[in-house]
Amino acid sequence: MHVMLSYPKSGRTWIRFMVNSYLTKTFDLSCPNVFDAEKQLINVHPIEWTHLTGAMIAKRPYWAIGQWNIDDATRQTPWLVITRNFQATLASAYFQARDRIKVFTGTPSQFVRDPRYGITKIVSFYNQFEKLRLTLNTCQLFSYEQFTRDPQPQLTRMIQALGLDIDESLIDQVIEESSFENMKRLSVTPQYAGSVIAPTDPNRPETFKVRSAGQDKKELFNADDIHHIDRVTDALFLHKNNPDYRECLGTPTPRLATPIPSKALSAIGQGNHS
Repeated sequence: MHVMLSYPKSGRTWIRFMVNSYLTKTFDLSCPNVFDAEKQLINVHPIEWTHLTGAMIAKRPYWAIGQWNIDDATRQTPWLVITRNFQATLASAYFQARDRIKVFTGTPSQFVRDPRYGITKIVSFYNQFEKLRLTLNTCQLFSYEQFTRDPQPQLTRMIQALGLDIDESLIDQVIEESSFENMKRLSVTPQYAGSVIAPTDPNRPETFKVRSAGQDKKELFNADDIHHIDRVTDALFLHKNNPDYRECLGTPTPRLATPIPSKALSAIGQGNHS
């Protein structure tokens, strides 16, 4: 068993697609929908994808996070953690909460200040994770931003952390298949109906899980919102000086929208797989 932990809207769906695609090819599975690999391998190579008590659908405020899943933490299980810039996470989370899971109806400014979804909850999530991290034998962190800038070495490191053999040709193939354009196309096909990438309404772009970069751009928040995000992070995030979190702070760095192997960095389009 491996545990893959992330705060909601940290780019997990895109990374999950790549991991499952690699599993499908490695184990020679018949999976028109790559996410079906998780079911087929549950007794062979199980991976638990979790937000723990941070999931937005639970509508829990930051103070309800509490002492997370200690039973999980005490297992001799490798943990892999996906991090993402806090501003970018909140932008993506806003559309998820408003348009896909429909747990929030307010403005972006209200969202970043809401104790159930906003910046205080993200900071509390990571502070609590660092307490949990002290109890784990094996834990590796993976930055979404580094994945988007150069996915090949990041995916290779993740596949190794999952205890799988590395096939560079498969790594390249998986990354190309996980492009924004291809995932957007697959999301409305019958084999992906009801999957985590399927839109809740194909006629409404805001309900797509695979979104274009412009839809979640940082301009969603005004200057006061960004100041609030930065101020809360600086005041409450106990691990802001940890190099593991340098990509999480401040303005999101420019990202490659359709990450592909370094050897083929031409013809890159704009997109976001969050």
